[in-house]
Amino acid sequence: MSMWKERLLNDKEHMREIAKNPTEFSFKLDLEGEKYGFYKTINPIFVFKKVYTLDYCNALTPLIANLIIPAGETIFSNSFLYMDIAKMRASRAYVNSIVEINNFKFSTIRGLNYNRHIKIAHSIYDTTFEYHTGAFVEPKIGFSMEPYTCDSGIHFFISLDRALKY
Repeated sequence: MSMWKERLLNDKEHMREIAKNPTEFSFKLDLEGEKYGFYKTINPIFVFKKVYTLDYCNALTPLIANLIIPAGETIFSNSFLYMDIAKMRASRAYVNSIVEINNFKFSTIRGLNYNRHIKIAHSIYDTTFEYHTGAFVEPKIGFSMEPYTCDSGIHFFISLDRALKY
């Protein structure tokens, strides 16, 4: 058994170690869920979310948050066959990094500015909801077990391209 499976994933230091070695994990789900569209993550997964910050003119600036969904968390996707492009939501996530988008129209990984890391960003849906680099985030009112994509949860995309275009 690898060291990643032996350690608990709610430890911030452990999440930092995972972030340094992304080749150690893959996207796997427990398909024995009791409710359609709800799954438990077996391994941690890297995902993306578009977030925002206010610039000096109070204009919204789009950013990309790289999140890690720890093993054992519940996720919802209404489209198992298209998870690579579908908007999904999770019960909990670790904010690995938040980076600027240099050129919003250039929607690939090359359009991201990894030299300027952002510490705090906000959800566009609820601007009081903050994403802090190096911290866990959970929905304010808990994770909804209702089968709706836009219900309560930490929303994300597996594909960076889809997150950029959202």
